[in-house]
Amino acid sequence: MFGMIKRNILPVAALLAVLPFTAGCSGNNSGASSSTSGSGSASSSNPAPTGGGTTYNGQDTAINKAAQSALQADSSLKGVQITVSTSGGQVTMTGSVPTVDIKNSAEKDVMQAIQSYSAQNAGVIDKLMVQQTK
Repeated sequence: MFGMIKRNILPVAALLAVLPFTAGCSGNNSGASSSTSGSGSASSSNPAPTGGGTTYNGQDTAINKAAQSALQADSSLKGVQITVSTSGGQVTMTGSVPTVDIKNSAEKDVMQAIQSYSAQNAGVIDKLMVQQTK
C-alpha cells in the first residue's frame, strides 16, 4: 500500500517543485520600440499588449521614452540616427555614429535616463557602430 502512495506522490511533488519558477512567466515578449533620428524627431511603434498582458512590469514603454528623450535632448547627437528598442527592461541602441565620443555620449545619456528604473533591471545594450573614416 505504501509503495503505491509513493508512486502517486512523486509526480505531484515534482510538479509542485517546478510551479514557483513558472508563476511569473506570462509568455508575452512584446516590447516597446521606437527610433530617434537626426532631426530630433522620433517615431514610435509601441504595440499594445494583447491578451491582457503587459510589457516588463508595464515599464518597457516608460523606459523606452526616457531613453529616447535623453538622446533627443543631447545636441551632440543631432543628425545621428540611433534606433532605440526596449524589451524586458533592456534598452538596445542600434545605428551608426561618426565617432567613438558620440557613441560614448549616447550610451551615457541613456544610462543616466534609465537609472531610476534600476529596480526593473533596466540596462543598455550598445550595438552602435562607429563609421570608418577614410
